[in-house]
Amino acid sequence: MRKHSLTFPSVLDSSPTASATALQKYHANAVPITYVIDRAGKIAMAWVGYQKDDPRVPEALKKLGFE
Repeated sequence: MRKHSLTFPSVLDSSPTASATALQKYHANAVPITYVIDRAGKIAMAWVGYQKDDPRVPEALKKLGFE
């Protein structure tokens, strides 16, 4: 995250802000878990597990209007 200057909270970030966001706001209860969050801060799609080049990522982004 530092390498790419990302500033959003992440569960990889152990700060109190990141923990509060992931665990309280989004009820993260498994690792790894992926959330696609819309511009209003609502969960548009979520899933547990990891799959390289997961087709759900582009599907979720398309659903939100990103091509």
